[in-house]
Amino acid sequence: MAKNKISPQKGSNTSGAVNRGIVVSRSAAQTRALGKAFAGRLKAGDTVFIEGEVGSGKTTLVQGIARGMGVRGAVRSSSFILINEYRAKESVPLFHVDLYRLHGDDISMLGLDDYRYAAGIMLIEWPCLLRRAGRRPSWEIRMKWKSDNERVIEIK
Repeated sequence: MAKNKISPQKGSNTSGAVNRGIVVSRSAAQTRALGKAFAGRLKAGDTVFIEGEVGSGKTTLVQGIARGMGVRGAVRSSSFILINEYRAKESVPLFHVDLYRLHGDDISMLGLDDYRYAAGIMLIEWPCLLRRAGRRPSWEIRMKWKSDNERVIEIK
């Protein structure tokens, strides 16, 4: 896979680099910019699995995606709420799901199928329970630490 590097210049446009492949982000601002550009690739009904260690930038990426979709206001981690819903452009709902604290059968109690049929976009952090249940995403994003300020982001 080709490595697409986000320009470290402030305010750089990353829209040309958002395809399937590997991107190196050198700051939280670049991760948000990548998310904002990636939002243009999403459509109603898409599910995005976002994986990575704690602190790897998953929620930062989601913040960028939300901005790219026209969400206004704060976009926060859904670790304790489990599902945050945001209204995006053209009234397409954006569902930010965090499954970090769930185990086994807990997943069935969330009613994710109801969200899936709401013609929105689902961004799911910690999707391993869904993967084990045979769910397939439209997109997969894997985030890995490279250094304190750098993240390797793979988009599939």
